[in-house]
Amino acid sequence: KKEINIAIDRGNIYVSDNLGYVYVINISLGKLTWAKHFGIPFRSNIKVVNDKIFLANQDNKIYALKSSNGDKIWEFATSLTDLKSNFKNNIIVDEKNSNIFYLNTNGELYSINYVNQGINWFSNLKIKNSITDSSLFLGSPLVLKDNKIMASNGNSLFVYDSLSGSTIWKKNISTDVKGNLSKNYVFLFTKNNLLICLSSQSGEIIWSKNIYNQIKTLDKKNLSRKIKKISNLIITDNKIFLFSKEGYLISFDYKNGKIISVNKVLKSGLMSKPVFVDGYMYLFDSNHKLFQYK
Repeated sequence: KKEINIAIDRGNIYVSDNLGYVYVINISLGKLTWAKHFGIPFRSNIKVVNDKIFLANQDNKIYALKSSNGDKIWEFATSLTDLKSNFKNNIIVDEKNSNIFYLNTNGELYSINYVNQGINWFSNLKIKNSITDSSLFLGSPLVLKDNKIMASNGNSLFVYDSLSGSTIWKKNISTDVKGNLSKNYVFLFTKNNLLICLSSQSGEIIWSKNIYNQIKTLDKKNLSRKIKKISNLIITDNKIFLFSKEGYLISFDYKNGKIISVNKVLKSGLMSKPVFVDGYMYLFDSNHKLFQYK
């Protein structure tokens, strides 16, 4: 099964796949600009900054490529892991300070200056197994905001100073859904079904709500059993939206976590991450149909 990762920048679609290819398609012409084969499957998101492409392969090696032709500018190898969880290598970019942040499948978080290729700082998020060091890393994607970077190893949440790498705070919160970090708040959905708002400065919990207890107050068709696993958390229009793989959309007031509504927007289930553009929401269902909502 072919798996692809996509980024769009300045009229081009940048693609990598699990066959080891990277290629670029011009959107207006619909034509291939260039393609290169690197021999090892890619396993990360793609970031495009000015004339550089950043991505990583399944061996936890990160690449910087020229966006114009795919030539390699530099590469950086990090430690391998024998066992692969569902977590993929994750990259985010701080253009202001010319840094990239790279969390690999072994739970290692790197801050790298992509101009001089120097390592700014490093942190290991992986939980050590008392018997063997081959335990799976079950993190979630990185989030960057106002010189703070949020990372998770599945059982604990960390907020670092993105410039120095020092830990601002740590909380024993289990989550595998990408959270939201703003100037003042952190919004999370935990593995024990809690929607939580914390202070981004101190990590203090401001409010915490069990979503299924709230759903039961609206429940006429036993919805709490049908919704099942939450896959995405997004904040837009001053609301918190939770999406389930079964195609349900649940909205909450971001100020207090009070439930607003529950709707099944996709009958056959959700296949993609929701995308919001110009007041519209776009979703793919499990039948590969594209839906647009206001």
